[in-house]
Order: sequence, then structure tokens, then C-alpha cells
Amino acid sequence: MIEANTGAFDGNFTSDPALQRLRKALLAAGQRAAGPDVRRVLIEDIGRQAQ
Repeated sequence: MIEANTGAFDGNFTSDPALQRLRKALLAAGQRAAGPDVRRVLIEDIGRQAQ
């Protein structure tokens, strides 16, 4: 939710730099929640919902 509210999905959110930023943020959140055993984040599909 924080990523969405801070503009992470504005514009071309499937570009490599945008996905790298998203993975980094999700990795940090995963490590906070589950510890250092979380090493990577896999993003398989992204869908966009129009408001």
C-alpha cells in the first residue's frame, strides 16, 4: 500500500528500474516481517485496475 500511495505505480511501472525499486522495498518489508532468511522477491504478474 505504501508503494502505491507514494507513486510506485505511476507511469511505466513495469520498467526495469521501477521493478527493481519495488523488489527492494518488498525485500525490506519481507525481511522485517520474516527475518534475514528472506533473500529475494519474485514478481510474476502485475495487473492494473482502472479507478
